[in-house]
Amino acid sequence: MRNYTFIARRTPHLRGVGFTLIEIIIIILIFFIITAYLISGFSFLAPKTLEKEVEKLGGDLLWIRELANCNLSSYIVTFDTINNQYALYRNSVSANNLITPPYSLKVNLASAPPQIVFTSYGKPSTSFIQSIQLNKANRAKTIIIYPNSGAIKW
Repeated sequence: MRNYTFIARRTPHLRGVGFTLIEIIIIILIFFIITAYLISGFSFLAPKTLEKEVEKLGGDLLWIRELANCNLSSYIVTFDTINNQYALYRNSVSANNLITPPYSLKVNLASAPPQIVFTSYGKPSTSFIQSIQLNKANRAKTIIIYPNSGAIKW
């Protein structure tokens, strides 16, 4: 038979377990500083929103220009600077010719011509440079449409 002897272990005293009042206050202060930084307007999101909207509008302008080039008919982009919207039409501005419903921008449409018409072969109908300016939170981006080639730059 085996002889088992049990050694009684002492449990450590509970002193030193937990946080002191100063440590808790420091953690709460750090938490409030991070929260205040995040809530302070989310200004770090404004550039990304502006970039997304410029890319969306620029992509739609390129798409409309290519439709005009491929289908050999005119396509129109109308701008509503009051409501920050634009819409895409084929041949004329009427409800029957609407390609997409008006798109509401999430940024301010600061300036734009009332409409841009791409004629056959994707060229704008005007002989001067047209520009569209979008802005948000003191940042601005401009989209330029060149008259002879119909090139779009943003």
